[in-house]
Amino acid sequence: VRTWPVALDPDEPGTLQALEDAKGPPGRKTIQKIREWLVTGKSERVESLGDDTWRRQIAEVGDVWGIGPTIAVSLVNQGYTSLAKLREAKEKGKVKFTKQQEIGLRRYEDLLTPCPREEIGAIAEEVRRVANSI
Repeated sequence: VRTWPVALDPDEPGTLQALEDAKGPPGRKTIQKIREWLVTGKSERVESLGDDTWRRQIAEVGDVWGIGPTIAVSLVNQGYTSLAKLREAKEKGKVKFTKQQEIGLRRYEDLLTPCPREEIGAIAEEVRRVANSI
């Protein structure tokens, strides 16, 4: 078997007809995906990639500071598909967040608001002034 996606493509020669046809020891998750494909003829994961709603949810959850793409996918797949659901889950203690993620969730809107260049320059000048006075 070449690559697993090719092995599962019904239009490709040498497509798997049974799990036992696979060469080499696939991992547990790969076996689950192959079983799903053989039983249903499709892959929920592959079909979800074309769903724009799913992608928007991943993007929104992933915009929280401290939540990367892998965690965002995991959270959305667990049903936490919006900021409101994430905040509710945090309040109820259903999801454990790191300190950075908690700050990102609490300050989400603030962190996404662009800071004007003049304001950044004023802050930098103040930091220099205080640092030089020490």
